[in-house]
Amino acid sequence: MTVGYLGDIVFSVSSNQVKTPNNIKYSNSANYSEQKRHNASPILEYTGYNLASISFKMTLSYLLGVKVEDELKKIDDYMKIGKLLKFVLGKRCYGSYRWVITKYSVDYQTFNVKGEVVTADITISLKEYNNYSWGNTTGGATK
Repeated sequence: MTVGYLGDIVFSVSSNQVKTPNNIKYSNSANYSEQKRHNASPILEYTGYNLASISFKMTLSYLLGVKVEDELKKIDDYMKIGKLLKFVLGKRCYGSYRWVITKYSVDYQTFNVKGEVVTADITISLKEYNNYSWGNTTGGATK
């Protein structure tokens, strides 16, 4: 059963494969400017919002039906080329457009006798991509 996806990285649970995100953290914030006034307390002025960010962890394991090296390479490639990715969990699509991978870290857990990764824990950080930056409505060159 498909749980969601990040681009073409499918989060799923089945008798053949388990690949699901956990410890998902979503954050967003707003910007305010403080306007000083003579002989009075300052006034806050809303100046806009920041881009949202998401981070999550995932265990990739050959024993759970995942081709660990292939998934790690895909994540690395997406980060390096700035691939724009849709992030969906369940029926909810997060963000107003797409996301980019800004950072990831891997904790290699186990290897087989050939030195291939059997199990790895990965933490992925995403940043919301605003397709209206500087008048760009096409979403960049790497949709």
